[in-house]
Amino acid sequence: MTASGGATGPIVYSTLSDRTGLADLTGATVSGDVAVFIDPDSDYNAVWFWLDDTSQSPPADNSDNASPYDYIGGTTSTATMWDTTTIADGSHTMTVRLRHLDNTIENVTVTFTIDNSSSGFPLWWVGTETGPSSWARPAQTKPISLAALYFQTTGGTEIVSETLYYTFAGELIAMRVDGDLSSIVGDRLGSTSAMYNAATNTVSQRWFEPFGQPRYTTGPIDTDIGFTGQRADAESGLMFYNAR
Repeated sequence: MTASGGATGPIVYSTLSDRTGLADLTGATVSGDVAVFIDPDSDYNAVWFWLDDTSQSPPADNSDNASPYDYIGGTTSTATMWDTTTIADGSHTMTVRLRHLDNTIENVTVTFTIDNSSSGFPLWWVGTETGPSSWARPAQTKPISLAALYFQTTGGTEIVSETLYYTFAGELIAMRVDGDLSSIVGDRLGSTSAMYNAATNTVSQRWFEPFGQPRYTTGPIDTDIGFTGQRADAESGLMFYNAR
């Protein structure tokens, strides 16, 4: 069987709620929010799903009798996304019972991996200007990407520090300095207002006056990206806005 988008079914997944860009769940590594469903070009009239239960103990985790047969649920046009961060990282099975149009039954089990640790962003800040109220993982509906790589050198040759910045949905969300990861939280202007250091389990915060002067700081903010997301020049005390 060949599923839409070139995957071989019947159990497929997509990182988008409209189910486009689907791929085989068999052998896949998934993270964040994904839609798991049955190949929409299939000839079934009912499907039952079990996670990590190859014996198909009743009741099923979910059942669906209308295409496209979603693991979590959804409408014809939009799948309800499955938050894989609620499941432990590691190898898992998805077992489905498929009832064909002629009412014959087919049982399929696939193995896949959940790995939310490899994203490198364990926490995200949820709160107000007065302080964080909770920490949670970000929904990864869009890819996390490497935004920039900076090297600090001595004498123009020896690399003494390596800093990597990451973006999510176009916003700066994290930095890694010599392997030490920190999540970054920006305000409405894109200013770096909070950081969470995964290694030390510490939270640092910084808020700005209307024209960029820091008005409150607690803990170390280990980046020169500050007000409105621009870089601060330590010697002049000015922000670099890529203009003269």
